[in-house]
Amino acid sequence: MVADPYARRAALVRETAEIAHAVVDGDDVGPDLLALLARHVGADTTTLSVDLGLDLVHPVPRVLVHGDDLTETERARWRELLPTHPYARYLASRPTLTTRMTQCVVPEDVWGSQVYEELLAPRGMRYQAAATLGSGPTTMTLVCLWRETHDFDDAALEVVEGVRAAVHDAVLLRRRLVGLADPAQPRSDWSGGPDEVRLTPRQLEVVVLVAHGLTNAQIGRRLAISERTVRKHVEDLFERVGCTSRSQLAAWWSRGGAFATSTDPPAAPILEP
Repeated sequence: MVADPYARRAALVRETAEIAHAVVDGDDVGPDLLALLARHVGADTTTLSVDLGLDLVHPVPRVLVHGDDLTETERARWRELLPTHPYARYLASRPTLTTRMTQCVVPEDVWGSQVYEELLAPRGMRYQAAATLGSGPTTMTLVCLWRETHDFDDAALEVVEGVRAAVHDAVLLRRRLVGLADPAQPRSDWSGGPDEVRLTPRQLEVVVLVAHGLTNAQIGRRLAISERTVRKHVEDLFERVGCTSRSQLAAWWSRGGAFATSTDPPAAPILEP
């Protein structure tokens, strides 16, 4: 890692730009993205899970590892035990940008779990941070970083979020260019486009739960807000996205609305009981 902090930051920007350009060109950037995060954030292991089911079971994701690769036995056990991982359940339950495990769940619940004892502890994967690159009604794409001796601080999360945002924007630009090259691509029957929409953190939470098929009452209970407040958020989403029904809103999310960005910086999640 470059010693001088200014040179290190310049290297981070340059390398992130190279990855963003590769995304726009349609190249596979997974290995380079993981190596960049490991190098500039200081992670022992980084992983990329593509098309991870929000039920943490189906479909089986494509998993890339920077560090010691997983054995076939480990991959099989991960598929069995992932639904029991407290932080994984948290990440699958709501739209998040970049967080650390110790902010979102009780760490002792993770460290006392079977998945930690069997799969994480032997590899020194005690502390975890995660960045959601995309999420639809049934799947998400997730980058995870792991350390053995110390947690990820706010400065580390800032770097991860900056890289995540750059990759996100590159994905949107790639979609725009593909659309220009192939104007015959199927489009939606309403005017809104996911790459023009900026949502508040609460709206991001609501749209994901709508896409999962929850009613206003169920969303209200999940988010600890009134059903009337949920209804107002849904109406605002209809206006922002340019749709007229919950099914259209869910379809918008599925076709790329998962890359809609927040109008506010990500706030630290409240520790759940």
